[in-house]
Amino acid sequence: MGRPTNIQGLKLLHDAQQPIIIYGSPGRVQGTLTIQNDSDTKLTVRSIPIQAPKLRSQTLEPLQEIRIFSRMYPSQQSRVTLDFPVDPSTPPGTYQATVQIGDQSQPVQIRISESVELEVEPDIVTVSEKDQKRFEREFVVTNVGNVPMSVGEKWVAALQGSEGMGSQVVQSMKAICQKKQDEGSPSREEGSVQEMLCLVANQQPGPVTLTWKNLTLAPGETQVMKGVIELPDGLQPHRHYFAEFELFSASLLVDIYTNR
Repeated sequence: MGRPTNIQGLKLLHDAQQPIIIYGSPGRVQGTLTIQNDSDTKLTVRSIPIQAPKLRSQTLEPLQEIRIFSRMYPSQQSRVTLDFPVDPSTPPGTYQATVQIGDQSQPVQIRISESVELEVEPDIVTVSEKDQKRFEREFVVTNVGNVPMSVGEKWVAALQGSEGMGSQVVQSMKAICQKKQDEGSPSREEGSVQEMLCLVANQQPGPVTLTWKNLTLAPGETQVMKGVIELPDGLQPHRHYFAEFELFSASLLVDIYTNR
């Protein structure tokens, strides 16, 4: 960021006894304020100075300015948006700051909320199933949020395939089968259809699992983790399947090709 300037002739329209409230997660802190051009010339405002002793910018430098943009003629007012990131590892809490608008010094409260974010690399893994059902892979896992995160030990994802039935359809069919079984014997025609649907549903492979060591990562911490991907029985030959793991804010796609 460039050096902020204290623009003379600019006036802040805000109750001096009340702080300006800015809030959000570290990746996006937002607020608004209203300013007025009290000078006799047109003003272009590109940033306002800020003092926030306990906050750093996204590049880990002292937070000294907030970028805005407003072009105002004399006596014109403008409501501007404050939208900026801070250090991703900034802990949740309320931080005191001060902005300088012309000759006015105005208190600011910057309220940072919890951010639960994980990055996993690689985010796409391809495996070729022949007789092997268990695959070991290394992953680089980073806590890019601002609170400690337990990355869990075992993750489960539904197996899907372009030539097979969706997991939701299969589960619905199995639920219907169970319900009919609990309610008693259906008619002969209904029984034949039900038997066929239940047979198809029960032949569908189960889920894919991902297992790794359960760790708690501090904000900003990175670990290289060995993960084990396990495929279910019942995969059909010469097919393409896939499974998508939802790992908090991250996702991991496992592409599966069968060639036996």
